[in-house]
Amino acid sequence: MDRETLDFSTAFFQDFENSPEDFPGDRVDFIDKSDSFTYSQFFRDYLLPNRPCVFSAEFTKDWSSRKFWVTQDGKPNLERLLQEFQGAAPVPVANCDRREYNSHPKELLPFPEFVEYWREFISNGHRSSRGCLYLKDWHLSRAFPEREFYSIPVYFSSDWLNEYWDAVGADDFRFVYMGPKGSWTPFHADVFRSYSWSANVCGRKRWLLYPPGEERFLTDIHGNLPFDLTAPEFRDPRIYPRSGRARAPLEIIQEAGEIVFVPSGWHHQVHNLEDTISINHNWLNGCSVGRMWRFLREELGAVRRELSRWHGPDRHDPLQCQLLLKSCTGIDFPEFYNFLRLLAESRLALLENRECSSWENSPGSATGLGTPQNSQSSVPALETPQNSQGSVPTLGTPQNSQKSVLSLNSQSSVPTLETPQNSQESVPMLETPQNSQSSVPTLGIPQNSQNSVPALEIPQNSQESVPSLETPQNSRGSIPTLETPQNSQSSVPTLGIPQNSQNSVPSLETLQNSQNSVSGLEIPQNSQSSVPTLETPQNSRSSVPSQNSQSSVPSQHSRGSVPALGIPDAVFDLQRLAAVLRSFIANREFQRLPAPSPPPPELLRRLEKALDTALLGIPHSRHSRDSQDSQFPEEFGKSRPS
Repeated sequence: MDRETLDFSTAFFQDFENSPEDFPGDRVDFIDKSDSFTYSQFFRDYLLPNRPCVFSAEFTKDWSSRKFWVTQDGKPNLERLLQEFQGAAPVPVANCDRREYNSHPKELLPFPEFVEYWREFISNGHRSSRGCLYLKDWHLSRAFPEREFYSIPVYFSSDWLNEYWDAVGADDFRFVYMGPKGSWTPFHADVFRSYSWSANVCGRKRWLLYPPGEERFLTDIHGNLPFDLTAPEFRDPRIYPRSGRARAPLEIIQEAGEIVFVPSGWHHQVHNLEDTISINHNWLNGCSVGRMWRFLREELGAVRRELSRWHGPDRHDPLQCQLLLKSCTGIDFPEFYNFLRLLAESRLALLENRECSSWENSPGSATGLGTPQNSQSSVPALETPQNSQGSVPTLGTPQNSQKSVLSLNSQSSVPTLETPQNSQESVPMLETPQNSQSSVPTLGIPQNSQNSVPALEIPQNSQESVPSLETPQNSRGSIPTLETPQNSQSSVPTLGIPQNSQNSVPSLETLQNSQNSVSGLEIPQNSQSSVPTLETPQNSRSSVPSQNSQSSVPSQHSRGSVPALGIPDAVFDLQRLAAVLRSFIANREFQRLPAPSPPPPELLRRLEKALDTALLGIPHSRHSRDSQDSQFPEEFGKSRPS
């Protein structure tokens, strides 16, 4: 995200936060090419206006689950699944032929027993005396953390929900579903009014979706939402008196390999048209955290009204209300504050440990926020790969090294990091020796800090040969690559994936002098996915970009703990966190609870101080304002042609 996209999102929440949802009509945009659709476009066209879309099978073609869990004729490979997960713990299985309150009753079955049932169900013409059983909500990644079944597309990488629950070690919202033809999920909205994405490993699904607000026409005479939109009783006006005023649902047929993005608060019902395996995540971020906060307030109001029926108005205990709120939703106000605090602390760690002058004076601000699991630092370090002949700049001086020298290769404008022996040249060092009298610019490692990411300080008006990250004049595109070409003697500064780490892909910030203002994410070697741009192509008005872009999409590890973020992304997150925190502090119910630590006003002051400083240090792109897409549309968020 560059400064223009940050300004765009800031203006959106000021002008459109309380606007009604836009119903996209009878179609959903289909994103075809993974190498020409950027995160910035997804952010503007779908996250902010809260609109659904479908990603093609190209986005999942490299997943190991699509290669090994599927037979050549596209059916679930039950033999391979049984072999791979023979030792799995009992799995949650729902009976789709029965109803228990507003869901299907569940039981735990050994995985081999479910696979054997599935075989018999298929051989009997998709019928069984046991009913239609559906394996749902299986935390497969948590059960087998050493396995790599899939990777998270970059569009869904800013995942606050799983970032928080990974940090506290309590839960996660990553699920695998396996079910035969005829299995289905009742009409519902996702937990906490979160987003969800669902990828078909194999099989086909039928989706019926309604946007937020439309559900008011779908309730019965008792105010309850329907269990099954396709049931005959739903068309009975004596039971559902306002159903005739509701729009027709938005319908999607999801093919094998495709990913459906379900926006926040959209109610949906899903039917398996074939034997199907899918991977599903619930997630949210700064675009939807306001809806989560509104949902919690509404649920607490419902708890208070119910208690008032038994105890009289305003005679209920605030702590009892919070206990009931957590039993109904899975989270209460104290934990929601802890959720906001943990996310804010991780973003503050990035902003507070860097000097804004380095962003303004540096040709490009390259940083990332991505803490690997089990890491004690909230900011990643840049490490030099073993056996690398081309030196990569690191944010941490190698052991036994006395000096690190930045030099420019004569054939490339990309700086390389070399450590000449016995060199006395006055060049930037990666550590500041004690008692040093040299006035050499350093990479600013604070004293006594073991993990902080330093900033590159370039003196103003300096004529030193300081390397820049600018693209050579004769380059066809100003997209910096984050991968060293084979047999190349020059090296490209990368944004530090720790050795042997499969998580935490950081980002490279937009270059200040770049003509295309393109951000990139580092891709590990041997990865078949490449680097997306974070800016919509010039003159593009379509939600699906042209195929002329030279960027493509990286994926993140399926269990990555913290998304890759740059400075503008962290600023956007803090803006949204601060907005919700202000409302949270002013809430009367929260004020009646024991004060948490640190006090919310103190945390809010830290956020506002960091934001005031950070906004001054984010450079504007010189050319992105000339792009038609960078201008604010008069009616942002309205339906656009696919």
